[in-house]
Amino acid sequence: MPLAPTYARVPAGDLDGAPLSFGEAIVSAYRNMFRYRGRASRSAFWFFVLFSYLVGMVLGLTGNVATINGIDDGGRTLGLHGLSLPTWHGSGLPVLLWLALLLPSIALLIRRLHDRDTSGWLALLSFIPFGGLILAIMCLRQGTSGPNRFSVKPLSSP
Repeated sequence: MPLAPTYARVPAGDLDGAPLSFGEAIVSAYRNMFRYRGRASRSAFWFFVLFSYLVGMVLGLTGNVATINGIDDGGRTLGLHGLSLPTWHGSGLPVLLWLALLLPSIALLIRRLHDRDTSGWLALLSFIPFGGLILAIMCLRQGTSGPNRFSVKPLSSP
């Protein structure tokens, strides 16, 4: 009897600010990376920030190890003890990986601001001095309880 593949299940309300686990947050971020409507909970946002940091740290460490071992020479392949090892610094791979983390991060930031019932345009604060700190504080604070003007589900009329 063949085993059915298991996939990470993301709650149906992931755009309504539902709390998510680490794996659910990553799946939700990539599944909704081009959706700027709705809300993102603190757990969804900060778990993806943690994931991005860990990925960046691993990629940075691999680049540093390659440089320390004398492998990196402007992106060209160098031989090390008779072995030919390719380097990824000169390729377009770091740019693609950066975009793969940036696009979901922007959408998550906007949805996180929506969870606090503020406009997603406040994400532009990141372009002014100390704007990133202001955004981080805003993202740390609890969102509005119950529906707000950015909820995906329409408000029920009384």
